[in-house]
Amino acid sequence: MTRRLAAAMAFVAVAASSCSGGTTETAEPELLPPHERDDLAALFDPMVAPFGYAVTRASLIERSTYSVDPDGGHLALYLAPTTDISTDQFAEDFVGLVQVFLPLVFERWPNLISFDVCQEPFGSTDETPPSLTVIDLTRDAAAGVGWEELDLAGIIALNERPGISVFARTSIRDSATWREAAGA
Repeated sequence: MTRRLAAAMAFVAVAASSCSGGTTETAEPELLPPHERDDLAALFDPMVAPFGYAVTRASLIERSTYSVDPDGGHLALYLAPTTDISTDQFAEDFVGLVQVFLPLVFERWPNLISFDVCQEPFGSTDETPPSLTVIDLTRDAAAGVGWEELDLAGIIALNERPGISVFARTSIRDSATWREAAGA
C-alpha cells in the first residue's frame, strides 16, 4: 500500500467517523475548515502519520493580517517529522505531503481561497521554527495542476506559475535529492 493511499484511507475513516452522529438529519457541508490547531490536527494527523509527520501548528487565517480567523480564507499547516531525518528525506517527503493535501483541501472546503503547507525541523523548541519547505498557492492556481502525476521536479517547476510559490531553505536545496530534481 502506498503512503498516499494509506493517508487517503485514514482521511476517509476520520471524515466518516466525524460525520456519523446517529441522527437522520443531514448536516450542511462545511464551507471552511476548522480554524484552530487542535481541530485541524485531529483532521490532518491521520493523513500525515503514514509519512512519519505530525501537525505542529495550524490555523485558518485572514491572509491580510495573518491572524487566526474562523472566517479566514487561508489554511496554514505546519508539519514536523516525528523522528530525525536527513535533508534528502525532507526533500523526498515534500512530494507526498503536497499530494496528500492537494487538491483535497480545495475540493472539501469550497470557500477556502488559499493554502500553504510547510515542513518544519524535527524536535524544534522554537515557538515558530523556520520552515524548511513551503508550497503556498491559491485555489485558482491549484485547479490547473495534475497533482497525482507530479514528482519533485514538477513541484519545483510550479514556482514559475502565477499564484503558486515553492520554497526550500538552502539546506534542503543543497540536498542531492532536491538538486537532482531541480536540474542543478
